[in-house]
Amino acid sequence: MQGTIRIDCLEIVCIVGILPHERQLPQKIILDVELDVNLGAICTSRNLNDSVDYAEVAQFLTDQIVMSQYELLETLTMESCSNLLKKWPRITCCKITVKKPSAIPNAKYASVSIKKHQHSS
Repeated sequence: MQGTIRIDCLEIVCIVGILPHERQLPQKIILDVELDVNLGAICTSRNLNDSVDYAEVAQFLTDQIVMSQYELLETLTMESCSNLLKKWPRITCCKITVKKPSAIPNAKYASVSIKKHQHSS
């Protein structure tokens, strides 16, 4: 049974951007994450090892993004998808949207979305 695990509005404060002031002061980004996973096993076993622990995913993404200090949202988003698929083979498809509220004056945010399937390049 295929299902989707979602993490909505994960806030991460990190260095991100190419402009000099963006490289000096951390700023907030917001992630929406969708993970397609076979949920059949966990529904019967009730064992978290048969699924993907969303709290662990959130911490993994936070650690990776804070440590990497990305220049581009595109790179941040693609590498985040790739790293999740590599770490959790149970994920069949990963879609991440990264929103940067401070990117454009008078706009709610700028964002990048990437969807990647397991075993795709």
